[in-house]
Amino acid sequence: NADLFEWIEPMAGPVMLVRIKQPLETHGFTRRLVEEEGVLLIPCTTCFGMREGYLRLGLGSDPEVFDSGLKRTARFLRSNL
Repeated sequence: NADLFEWIEPMAGPVMLVRIKQPLETHGFTRRLVEEEGVLLIPCTTCFGMREGYLRLGLGSDPEVFDSGLKRTARFLRSNL
């Protein structure tokens, strides 16, 4: 999904930041994503005071659940561009 996202490699810990390459308002995007796909991402504008486009992902879940969430997020983004 390199056409949709770029990521900031975590130096340590269970948190990763990704940037959506398309211009969008992240709070509305994440709200729709959880409502329509059941995937919870945190917009970094909310918790870190960062600019639009950055999302926080927790890395501590079951690998199959995490993989499913990534796939649903990419599908949702592609269908809403």
